[in-house]
Amino acid sequence: MNTIYEIFYKKGDDPTNMHSKKYSFIFLAFIMLLSPIVQLFTYPQVGLAAASSFAGGNGTAEDPWMIATPQQLDNVRNDLSAHYQLVNDIDLSSYVSSSGAGYHGGAGWEPIGNESTTFTGTFDGQGHKIIGLQINRPSSNFIGLFGDVGLGGKVEDIGIEGGSVSGNMHIGGLAGSNDGGSIVNSYSSCIVYGDRGTGGLVGRNLGNITNTYATGNVNGRDGAGGLVGYGYGGGINNTYATGRVNGTSSVGGLVGINAGSTILNSFYNTETTGQSDTGRGTPKTTAEMKTSSTYTDAGWDFDNTWGINSAVNGGYPFFVSHYLVTYNDNGSTAGSVPTDNNAYKEQDTVTVQNNTGNLGKDGYTFDGWNTKPDGSGTTYAPGAQLTMGTSDVTLYAKWTKNFYLITYNGNGSNEDDITYTTPLSEPGTQFDVVANQFTRSGYSFTGWNTKADGSGTTYQPGDKYTLGTFNVTMYAQWAPIAQYHVAYDGNGNDGGFVPPQSVLTASGDTVTVQGNLGELSRSGYTFEGWNTESDGSGTTYHANDLLTISESSVTLYAQWEINSYSVSFERNGGSAADDQTVNYGDKVSEPSEPARTGYTFDGWYADSGLTKAFDFSTVITTNRTLYAKWNPNHYTVRFDSNAGSAVTAIDADYGAIISVPSVPTKEGYTFTGWYTDKNLTETWDFNKDTVAGDTTLYAKWTASRYSIMYDGNGNDGGSVPSNESDQYKSAVTLARNTGNLSKIGYTFTGWNTESNGSGTAYAPGDSFTLGSANVQLYAQWTINPYTVSFDSNGGSAISDQKLNYGDSAVKPADPSQTGYTFAGWYADNGLTKVFDFGTKITADTTLYAKWTANPYTVHFESNGGSTQQVDHARTNLTQERTGLTAQTVDKKRLQAKSDILPTTGDGSDFFAMLSGLALFIFAGLITFITRRLKKNN
Repeated sequence: MNTIYEIFYKKGDDPTNMHSKKYSFIFLAFIMLLSPIVQLFTYPQVGLAAASSFAGGNGTAEDPWMIATPQQLDNVRNDLSAHYQLVNDIDLSSYVSSSGAGYHGGAGWEPIGNESTTFTGTFDGQGHKIIGLQINRPSSNFIGLFGDVGLGGKVEDIGIEGGSVSGNMHIGGLAGSNDGGSIVNSYSSCIVYGDRGTGGLVGRNLGNITNTYATGNVNGRDGAGGLVGYGYGGGINNTYATGRVNGTSSVGGLVGINAGSTILNSFYNTETTGQSDTGRGTPKTTAEMKTSSTYTDAGWDFDNTWGINSAVNGGYPFFVSHYLVTYNDNGSTAGSVPTDNNAYKEQDTVTVQNNTGNLGKDGYTFDGWNTKPDGSGTTYAPGAQLTMGTSDVTLYAKWTKNFYLITYNGNGSNEDDITYTTPLSEPGTQFDVVANQFTRSGYSFTGWNTKADGSGTTYQPGDKYTLGTFNVTMYAQWAPIAQYHVAYDGNGNDGGFVPPQSVLTASGDTVTVQGNLGELSRSGYTFEGWNTESDGSGTTYHANDLLTISESSVTLYAQWEINSYSVSFERNGGSAADDQTVNYGDKVSEPSEPARTGYTFDGWYADSGLTKAFDFSTVITTNRTLYAKWNPNHYTVRFDSNAGSAVTAIDADYGAIISVPSVPTKEGYTFTGWYTDKNLTETWDFNKDTVAGDTTLYAKWTASRYSIMYDGNGNDGGSVPSNESDQYKSAVTLARNTGNLSKIGYTFTGWNTESNGSGTAYAPGDSFTLGSANVQLYAQWTINPYTVSFDSNGGSAISDQKLNYGDSAVKPADPSQTGYTFAGWYADNGLTKVFDFGTKITADTTLYAKWTANPYTVHFESNGGSTQQVDHARTNLTQERTGLTAQTVDKKRLQAKSDILPTTGDGSDFFAMLSGLALFIFAGLITFITRRLKKNN
């Protein structure tokens, strides 16, 4: 009461004054109205992000908000369910300094999200860092870059470098709490200070933490861990911690308290953390922490996610970055650049691609790739090896300017292969066409032409010629001088060439006849010599014969004798056919049709692969073999499944090996193979048995056995019954709780075919008929109810509360007792341990009220006699209530009253009566004050 008076009344005011009461209620109403307005401006708001708040994007998963500055990072709190992406490192040092917008009176950065409004969006750091994070909020909870990452929230690929974070409970460098979200590929090196639940990366975890590490020192009291302070659920996988960890209770190198998180493949340095605990991460020495096999043996991905190098990150694992190689055409006029869709890590070797798209540039030649457009960087030839650094690489096409020339060719001159050229020159250079320097016997020079046969452009010596973007050859042109010739004619040849003609200058000259120097050939014929007539009716000449020229030139014609060829017949397993001899160009006679057991003849074919049927109207031009084609006879293989499911029959050729058909099914039985007889004694071998006629195969079956398997379904004690098995449709008696299965806070109630109880329920000992599949039965659990009772210790009664295991009791309205002030609920009747209503109830519980007696002062009016003020009553009446009964307390009070009566100096009856009267007045005064106070309250 005194406390309430001090709040609503100034010193000296009359507490019973109605005006004062009226003003106090008006003030209380004003505070209640003001509260929601204050909350509106102090609680984080969501859904207010605007495009102007970020460097780009629209906040969706496909187009997230882009963050490039500290203020844009701070704007994330305006929409806690959106999607975000860092585009560069962010240094918060100036932002949280005394002149920055994030200083907040020295408290520094305000965490993004809290316990009531968690971050549920996505935050992709893209491998960037947050530098210089500073938070100094020692009396606040849920402290970190993110206060609380909620269900569905995700933070990935982000590093916290340097700085410090200070708070009360649930404190971490990256997040105060991870309540159902996920934190992936991230790390923190900042120093963390807290009281309860303090971790280098995350204070409290109920979500998933994967591929992370923390290297900063951690300073806490209860529940301090190098990576996580409290592990209440979720998973902690592929993580490590190296920072010093200091605390007074529940301290761990990786996790301080683990009450539900699954920790896999995670390590901490016992030498640097100063801790050595088990079950909350694997302890390792510094040497082991810097050895790659520690992590690869645990399944860490060192191909795509992690790297380890003694010169990087102090020798501990670090996240690897990936870079791209891009090709640029650098001004090409044709073709396309190659593409490389691979992502490379630092020190990866890249094979530089060829000019696969046929890049071209007029007047230039492709000369490889260079890291600079002007060619001043590093040049790489196609196929060369490039070692990746720490950034993307662009390779520019390198172009070398072309130079051209004019070549003068004698084109059959006496000088053979000698040519003459102009100097290499740029396109556009003009030259004078040169005079002829070649000679040719029997010919006179007539000019130059761009084609050897004179079909191109003709130029004369002294003409002007301007170079283009190609080399040019000028061919000498010749006109023959009149002479006699001995020429040769192939006379129908279709291959080779005739000998060169002989030139004679006068009648009577002799020339030696040439042989078949040019390997003349004619399909189906053999060269036999030369004749002065094409039909062979003239004079015949052979090689080295002498021919004397007369008054005219002579042409000698090749003479040909027709070839004959053999045609043989390959029967391919059939009956024989006689070979035939046929002249070139004649046709072969079709033989009588052969025969073959199990096959039907399908004609003669020109190739052994039997792909091209032979046409007997075809003329013969070479020796050849014709091949008989046979079509196997068709048969049907049927399958008798012996009461199983139907199997489709197979049509097969004679001699074929058939494929295994689909396996039939028969409820309660297992198929064991196909047999050729109804008695199932001879198996059919699908690997070698061949079809020789219509066939029926018979299925064989073996009765199947099935199992009943038991699952503890979350038990934390005892063991499940052994599996039971029997044949199809057998009746099995379901097991009882033979292994004394138990689950803290729950009671075993039987079995169910679904873990959540939505299937068929069975009591222990029920009869169960096996079907045609194994059955999984899950233990069913009913949560235990408990009662929280309230012992008011003489105060007004408080109703019991019925709660389930793990629930928390609700604090009731305070009880009342005349003359006493309620001082709280205690967990023991000795009133030594204050009860925390956040405690999870796991058993029937009684809470005890504690009381403090109100103090009063009694004055005595002596009516002219000596006066004595009694002060001892205040001391005696202010004692705290204990577990004593009301009767015992009353006796103590009466004893106190007798002890504090004023002495009169003698033992006369008068003073005895006066003492009795004073006691009466004292008792009445106490009653009056008590009622007055109760009325005022």
